[in-house]
Amino acid sequence: MRELATSLLYSTRSGHIKWVSTDKEDTFIYSGTRASVTVTSWTDSDGDLNIAMGLLDNHGAVAEVLSSQWGNGPAPWNADLAQLYEAARHSAFDIDSLINSLMSDIDPDGPPF
Repeated sequence: MRELATSLLYSTRSGHIKWVSTDKEDTFIYSGTRASVTVTSWTDSDGDLNIAMGLLDNHGAVAEVLSSQWGNGPAPWNADLAQLYEAARHSAFDIDSLINSLMSDIDPDGPPF
């Protein structure tokens, strides 16, 4: 699952795959041909940010999950999951397009530098 998270992160950042929002505010999904993956975030009672990546089969059943773990310190994959979540969110909301639109509204000629 860690290898999948890394591959998804790379493919998302490169623009090869596109995530979409779900009906849950902090959950995003990428759908492949035979499987899908979700990433979701929440803050626990200790104030720790948690991320879970769920692998779904072609019927939408959860086949496997990789979640943040804090126990005796952060698990080695916590940072990867956090980066994947942010990349998925960025993709789903098309943040670059939103920023570019606002920048062109503010100054159609671009910044003076």
